[in-house]
Amino acid sequence: MSKKTPEELAAAIKRYEMKRKPLSMRQTRLALLDAGLLSGVEDAIANMAEPEKSKAQIEWEYASTVKRHDPWLISLGTELGLSEEQIDELFYNAYQL
Repeated sequence: MSKKTPEELAAAIKRYEMKRKPLSMRQTRLALLDAGLLSGVEDAIANMAEPEKSKAQIEWEYASTVKRHDPWLISLGTELGLSEEQIDELFYNAYQL
């Protein structure tokens, strides 16, 4: 059996949940609002290169769920100036909504 500290175990569970459990778009938008980022999403998408721009726009407007490692979400996070850790934190916080 592994000798993980409680913090390491919590982090491992967090990573596992983010890989498996999608967020609703409601949770996603509320988390972005709480972080002060929602108003910048449309501009961030507009600044993307094609075909990522069109893919992200379609996902943003029509997807019902979001998975942590969706390519469009990673591109959006990059455009918003977020690190991988900040995206993880934002995604995890959205689970609470």
